Amino acid sequence: MADQQTLKKAAAYNPMQGHKLGLAGVLLAQIYKEKRDRFLRKIFDKKTLKPFMKYREIQVIEEILLNLKPKVCIEWGAGYSALYFSKFLTEDARWISVEHDKNWAKRASGLVHAAGDKRVEICLVEPERASWEETGKEGTAADFKSYLSYPSKFKEIEFILIDGRARKDALIKAHEFISERGVVVLHDANRGIYRQPFGLYKHQALFTDNRLDGGGIWVGSKGLDLNCRFDVAFHKRLWQVYNIF
Repeated sequence: MADQQTLKKAAAYNPMQGHKLGLAGVLLAQIYKEKRDRFLRKIFDKKTLKPFMKYREIQVIEEILLNLKPKVCIEWGAGYSALYFSKFLTEDARWISVEHDKNWAKRASGLVHAAGDKRVEICLVEPERASWEETGKEGTAADFKSYLSYPSKFKEIEFILIDGRARKDALIKAHEFISERGVVVLHDANRGIYRQPFGLYKHQALFTDNRLDGGGIWVGSKGLDLNCRFDVAFHKRLWQVYNIF
């Protein structure tokens, strides 16, 4: 979990000043982490406890959480991300992960219990129709009605991460649930099928790369200038470098 020194640095962070490491430093640090993780996995069969994301995607979310300091966070699609990103929350915050798969929810709950992080909750909400995959791997709003409406139980949601099923419909529901100055993040934004609801959000930033099957990240807000919570221009330049290769 984030200590007081980390939070103090975050509070003093000015997104207009850029990152102390500079573009080259951040790029090298991210590449190093990617190679380190692959080495540990290949040689020692050791997995790094982190979201199934590239570090350039993870860093955007880290920066938003440290500067936004949300008290209530919703995640559609439970995973390692719950425990990883909870480290960047304040002690009194909540991270609620909504998961449709019983086995994966059980596994995620076990990890949370072992870590002892009381801020994280794994909530199993199974689809209305057991054979939902017959209509496609994304799932429909009808199949995931309860799953998509689950965040209605919570007030003043300030951060939402969409990384589960029925993501296009989740973007629409997120607009209903998120607070005026809250932030919504969509993972796998490289997939064009998710992009129709982007127009609902007054403020948005899209980060894409050359991966066709997934990856990429989109950030949106109804009423918050995103530059107040992370350095949009810096990350745009960083992603442009990745797209050269």
